[in-house]
Amino acid sequence: MPTIHPKARTTPAVRAEIARSTELTGVLARRYGVSTETIRKWRKRGAADCQDHSSRPHKLPWKASEEERAIVCALRRATGFPLDGFCQHSRQQV
Repeated sequence: MPTIHPKARTTPAVRAEIARSTELTGVLARRYGVSTETIRKWRKRGAADCQDHSSRPHKLPWKASEEERAIVCALRRATGFPLDGFCQHSRQQV
């Protein structure tokens, strides 16, 4: 059984029902407690594609070079910061 995102307001069954429905967008949005944009999204995807999709980009806009990765790894080892902490601290310093 597929997992549903913990904060999802609809289930795959409800999404499929939305996609097949001919009712007005506003009526469905009120019924299910979601925005009209959400109704349009599920209608556009269709009843066959009602599972959660990853929000992870398929392709990153840039890739760190080997040298950049080595620098980041060395600084993380020296400071003991996790990657998130390192990034946040770096932004504050720049």
